[in-house]
Amino acid sequence: MYSACTNVFHQLFQHLEETGRLDLSSEVHMWCLHLVYVPLIQRALDRFRDGWNCHRLRMFLNQKTNMETLRYLK
Repeated sequence: MYSACTNVFHQLFQHLEETGRLDLSSEVHMWCLHLVYVPLIQRALDRFRDGWNCHRLRMFLNQKTNMETLRYLK
């Protein structure tokens, strides 16, 4: 999930901090960060979840193992 979804935000926040545009000790900066990015991060997580829930399951080499796994997941 990190590389597919949250990595972009991590890199952005790290860049903002390194360039002095984000002060993690500032309550105002943290409030603004939450106000702006929490909805965007949630949307990205929702898209990842929806994509993950719609992807096809890969068939195992052993069909019996696959059926046992599917029964376990139910």
